[in-house]
Amino acid sequence: MAYKALYRTYRPNSFEEVVGQKYIVTTLKNAIEQNKIAHAYLFCGPRGTGKTTVAKLLAKAVNCPNENPPCNKCESCRMIQEGTHPDIVEIDAASNNGVDEIRNLIERVKYAPLHSRYKVYIIDEVHMLTAGAFNALLKTLEEPPSHIIFILATTEVQKVIPTIISRCQRFDFGRVSIPDIVYRLKEVLQQENITYENEVIDLVSDLSEGGVRDALSILDQVIAYAQNNLKVTHVNEIYGITTPTEKYNLIEDIIEGRTQELLESTGRIIDNGMDIKRLTNDLIEILKECVMYAYTKYDDSLLSKIEREKAKTILDKRSPEELLEMIDVLIDTAEKYRFASDVNSYFEVALLKMIDTKNGKTKKTMIQKDLVSINQEKGEEHIEKKSRKSKKSEVATDVDYELWLQLLVDADKQKRFVVENIWQDIVVYEKDVNYARYVSKLKNCSVKAVGDGFVLLATKLAAEADLINKEKEDKEFKELLKAIFNEEFVVSVLADEEFMKLVELFKDRQARNCLPEPSSKVIVETEEDTKKKEIKDDVDERMSSLFGDGMFDIVD
Repeated sequence: MAYKALYRTYRPNSFEEVVGQKYIVTTLKNAIEQNKIAHAYLFCGPRGTGKTTVAKLLAKAVNCPNENPPCNKCESCRMIQEGTHPDIVEIDAASNNGVDEIRNLIERVKYAPLHSRYKVYIIDEVHMLTAGAFNALLKTLEEPPSHIIFILATTEVQKVIPTIISRCQRFDFGRVSIPDIVYRLKEVLQQENITYENEVIDLVSDLSEGGVRDALSILDQVIAYAQNNLKVTHVNEIYGITTPTEKYNLIEDIIEGRTQELLESTGRIIDNGMDIKRLTNDLIEILKECVMYAYTKYDDSLLSKIEREKAKTILDKRSPEELLEMIDVLIDTAEKYRFASDVNSYFEVALLKMIDTKNGKTKKTMIQKDLVSINQEKGEEHIEKKSRKSKKSEVATDVDYELWLQLLVDADKQKRFVVENIWQDIVVYEKDVNYARYVSKLKNCSVKAVGDGFVLLATKLAAEADLINKEKEDKEFKELLKAIFNEEFVVSVLADEEFMKLVELFKDRQARNCLPEPSSKVIVETEEDTKKKEIKDDVDERMSSLFGDGMFDIVD
């Protein structure tokens, strides 16, 4: 006999066996008891949360002749269970989404049931229907025959047209809680006579992300790998998950400032193919629990990701405020993963940033160094720049940090993510003879900030930054940017070292609540505006050094 997957073997046969979704089950049972059955239902929610299961249970219950339906004993219940009932029609809209398929369905709707009281149509992934198919279905949903029940299921309800939704009773299936999934998995393992470590159940439940079907599928795979004795190491090996000890060791290396050990541990994790995105989220959860543990005066009931003694050890060496800074670094990094071509590098940089929060010393020292020495260094930098220019070996940009602070106050993080994603396509223009020489330099740059009308890039070499800033007035350069962004941006480039200095100044000024006013007075000009307006010499000189002549206007 062919093997049957766990999620199919243990699919609920009664409303009482449904895991989670208590209000949905109760509402449907009451409707059946009171004979207040709707002609159309819309079940929406994440995958594996019971939509199709409850749809089949509803189809059983409305056609079961016995008390407390479904009884699972009558001929109707058994036929539905076996998938042979002539009046229960399941349609996968992902593969039958055209208007012709729906019209054929509607043609059959007018015929009375062959065997039962109701003919039930279950349309899965209904959001996949075409616009024409939705319109064809609309009239039937509005005035269906009395013997018809439609049950529409979808994971993306926002794609279902409002006129369909308004004609259905809508039920939103939520993600199943971890305790409910744990309870169900233990039931299954007990019936399968399989031994296991308790941590296995917790880990599988966590991996399922609120889906019972996913939890059973994961458990099925672990059983296939480990046979009859399930251990945490088996789950870790299959799904590339770091162990609690490995996660704690990473945090310990960070709070102790052991850079070499941290990088070696991270390298091993990456080499073993571990899921870095999941590890990032796990570290956030661990640090969050530590903060909550401290704020609630050591309430052990809040700890599930880390042991009590380890949490105390972390809190002995880092304050809750410093842990929150570390969490901010990880959250910001997790956001960048969506557009990153190299997730591993982002993760390593995030860990190094977290070391800098150690007692606030490293970061504070860097800020103080910049603040104290920036004016002193300005004269020396000027001399060095002149020397470098005379030698024609390297050129550095003369950065107006105050102006950039003003611009960064209005920078838009979401817009930056969009531009970062678009920027990856610049290599498409590398073989274009008109743009190749610009792309060869721009592809080495990374997007650092985006605001109204401007994009700030950074590159390793100051000489390269200066060269790009000089070339950006070229006609072909502007055409390239227009082709990339499909809108006009003023693009400026800083060397990495200059950008890091700018970031530290921004953080310090923000902490001291003394950032400059937003850059609403700094306006990107068109060529026509430039001809009409005059800019004061001292301001013009400042702006031109950063953005090129005539690119901004200062409005009093």
